[in-house]
Amino acid sequence: MRPHRENNSACGNARPGCHGSAVRKIVRGSVRTLTRYGWAPLAVFAVHCVANAAGMYESHPPIDIPMHFAGGFAIAYFFSGATREFSRAGLMQNPVGVLRFVFLLALTMAVTVLWEFAEWTLDAIRGGHEIQVSIDNIMLDQLMGTLGGLTYLISSAIVFRKSST
Repeated sequence: MRPHRENNSACGNARPGCHGSAVRKIVRGSVRTLTRYGWAPLAVFAVHCVANAAGMYESHPPIDIPMHFAGGFAIAYFFSGATREFSRAGLMQNPVGVLRFVFLLALTMAVTVLWEFAEWTLDAIRGGHEIQVSIDNIMLDQLMGTLGGLTYLISSAIVFRKSST
């Protein structure tokens, strides 16, 4: 039989069963994040689905540009809130200043790449180029998502700065 370990460094404390409390913190933080901040990307995705079902991307192709901008804005908002919630739950340190800005922008840009990869996959499955019509289109989509994220990050930094003075 193994002796009881007094310090469980994986949990950061000496309490037995602390892995369960870590799981509870993760679940609690995830639920809070999804309920408080998940609405924004879900709303953009819902508008995208309605616009797609209504054929708006075919009849009004420029609608794709503001949709990618809105998606980047919403994802940056979501990740900003997620980092706050997970920091409050003690699951991570909340990055501050320039590090926070770069971290959240990098996450937002990663999602724009994943979104474009999903579009490419749908085109590959369908055997055409209905969604991703050109490399220029892909780059513009990623640029607009990034600009949306930058807009959120800069505007929230300005609001935070004004509210703390």
